[in-house]
Amino acid sequence: MRWRVVIGFVVLAMMLLELAHAAAQSEARIMLKDFEGVKPLAGAKVVVIDAANPADRREYHASDDGVVVIPGIRAAARYVLEVYWEGSRFAAGSALVLRREMWGGELLAAEEVRAHVFKASIMPVTASGGELALLANPVKGKVFERFAGIYLDGVELVRGEPPQFTPMSAEAEMVPQGAHRLEVWWAGYKVYDGEIYVGLDHLRGYIPGIDDPDHYREELKKLKIRVTTNTTEFRLLVTYMGEGVRTAVRIMDEGERFIISYLTRPYPVWIAPVPIVPLKLRIVYHYTWEELAEGSCMPDPEKVCEVVIPPEKGPFYTIRVRVTSREGAPLMGARVELDGWGERTNDEGVATFYLVRPGRHSLKASFGEVVAERAIEVRGPEEVAIALDLKPVRVDMQFVTWDHKPCEVYWVLEGSGGLRFDSGGRPSSRMVIESLPAGKYTLRLRLPETGLEYVMVVANYLDLAKDKFPVPIGDVRMRFLLDGVEPIANAAVKLTTDGVSFNSTTDGLGEALFERLPLYRTYDVELSWGGGYSYAGKLNLGFDLERTVNIPSDEVRKPVAVTVTKTERETAWTTIAQVVVEYRISTETVTTTERSAITTTKTVTTTETAEVVAKRVTVPIIPIMAAAIAAAIIASAAIAARRWAR
Repeated sequence: MRWRVVIGFVVLAMMLLELAHAAAQSEARIMLKDFEGVKPLAGAKVVVIDAANPADRREYHASDDGVVVIPGIRAAARYVLEVYWEGSRFAAGSALVLRREMWGGELLAAEEVRAHVFKASIMPVTASGGELALLANPVKGKVFERFAGIYLDGVELVRGEPPQFTPMSAEAEMVPQGAHRLEVWWAGYKVYDGEIYVGLDHLRGYIPGIDDPDHYREELKKLKIRVTTNTTEFRLLVTYMGEGVRTAVRIMDEGERFIISYLTRPYPVWIAPVPIVPLKLRIVYHYTWEELAEGSCMPDPEKVCEVVIPPEKGPFYTIRVRVTSREGAPLMGARVELDGWGERTNDEGVATFYLVRPGRHSLKASFGEVVAERAIEVRGPEEVAIALDLKPVRVDMQFVTWDHKPCEVYWVLEGSGGLRFDSGGRPSSRMVIESLPAGKYTLRLRLPETGLEYVMVVANYLDLAKDKFPVPIGDVRMRFLLDGVEPIANAAVKLTTDGVSFNSTTDGLGEALFERLPLYRTYDVELSWGGGYSYAGKLNLGFDLERTVNIPSDEVRKPVAVTVTKTERETAWTTIAQVVVEYRISTETVTTTERSAITTTKTVTTTETAEVVAKRVTVPIIPIMAAAIAAAIIASAAIAARRWAR
């Protein structure tokens, strides 16, 4: 009878343990997405393997919205999670896109798992490292199956419709990790054909709420893939009698599959990317469009391709035309035409014409509405002077900011021959000059609140006779983003240029307003936020009144650790309980793990900005309680047995 009681207690304890074991198993419900968390992996195969018993291998399939339900997960067990997915566009066959060993508790806590399925950016570049742009035009009447485009695993990502002047970069979405076939076609040539690898060094994926978001952002940077194509830029120089000249050139391959037209300069000029194939160059007389010379070139960025116009094609001469006012002031920006071919005067008031044949030519110069025409007889190289009868103008102009607000400045206007006007040593919002002669002027502006200066060349003096003159300052709204994605909220921002600083604070969207900020300057940028995070860098500010500033996370300085000590007491149910306490330092998590006795005193060293963000017992409480109850029952049974034995 006594042994029956003991056996009954033991059976009861085993039943309680079995119930506790069953209760400790739960159902994991996770959504599978691509690595950026944008699109679900519909139909993905999920394999769950018990790490302690590899023979325990179960398979499931995700629904159309990427959700998979995995029953029977024990929080204290270790599992290997594998995800296989077959993309409908890229690669062939099912690819392993995630393999990760993790605790059952982590699997139960994960609502979303991001596998190695990517949005990959493909950027073809030239052999010299420049962006490959769509610049070439096909010969009229010739059709190419693939003129310009990017193809990944045979799928067309982008196709050029010439003429275009944009880079040939493209993005491919839902690309599974692995090797992929890439082809780049340009100007009717296959300029890249090979395998590229899309993916990361490991297959752990990313689980929001469990993994480090900073590391995830670092991984995303690896998905921008540059491929070097069989194209390059090169330099071209056309000479006549040993001197560089300006004329037209047509560049084509030997089969005339493409033609590019350029105007050369009297010095080596860079020609936009072309396929690295033998090229033909035809030099054209831009006045009559007759062909002057023909050359050949294998494009090479390290060499200058020179084409010589034979002397017998001439003679040709160089003609310089100097345009001035009646007072002799040089006129910068005046338009000069020789037989209808136009050039602009430089800052000395000179326009230069190359390859001018001897004989009679028509010459025309204009500045504003004033025009002068004459005929010239060319017998050799010479300089021709033309004076335009330009009348003085009255200047009554208001200074305004770039966003059209009244603005006071110290101003000085200087012209040729010692001509000078100023604001009288005090800031003024207006410039009033009763009679301003024609000419080129230098305008100096000094901002009274900061002392910063701007020096501007006014080529057309008529611009000073307008109602308003925009001063390069304005209210600028900047948005600061971490890695171009996450707004940097509540950050103190300091911009400094030439020793003058401007301060503001970002709002919840990462935006900061700087009032009356000088434009077209280089600034030192300093940000500080989040209890010790900071950034220092450079910012080249143009004339934009709205600007997004990207802060790379790898250039952010993290808080300096100040050591403090925290002491806590934890009570666990059994000596096998494992207590995990997490302390968060902004975006970093420091985890300490200890095996506790019934009462444990532990010391954690971290930073003064640390706060407890999670505390958990990794051995589930139900089986612990069941085990404790079972132990108590067994102990009671043993005591009862001894009593019965007496």
